[in-house]
Amino acid sequence: MVRRRRIKEIMRVISIGLILSIVFGSTVVYASESFDTSRYVPIRSMSKPSTIWDWTNGSYSFSGAADYHVLYTNYLFTGASTAMISVTNDSSLHSCTASVYSVGTLYDTCISSRTIGVGSSQTWSIGIFPSKEYYIAFGAPCKFHGSISMIN
Repeated sequence: MVRRRRIKEIMRVISIGLILSIVFGSTVVYASESFDTSRYVPIRSMSKPSTIWDWTNGSYSFSGAADYHVLYTNYLFTGASTAMISVTNDSSLHSCTASVYSVGTLYDTCISSRTIGVGSSQTWSIGIFPSKEYYIAFGAPCKFHGSISMIN
């Protein structure tokens, strides 16, 4: 009788765990960002950024990984006419998609997107408006590192 109750209790805990993993999916495995002074700040991960990057800190470096959720840079970028973006896909299983978005009043617009193959890197530049705000989103699954710098 005690053994049967114990088995029921274990099955209930396993069921709750499975339901929670289905509902919430996998969370970020790890994510970090840095800048030239080698300071590390946790990435905002699944939320769009709201703070503007201070370019006096130098170029913005980032890294992260996620199984199911889109990751975002923790900062918005503005104040230059050209952005130079470099992304390396650290995954040995999946390609990684990096998309640059322009912040809009009603909705954000994708202005550039690259799919980086397994173990590959891509560097590209895009023309932007100095008065607009931009951010980068990384589609899941992903495991990556890279940087963005602004060129006036």
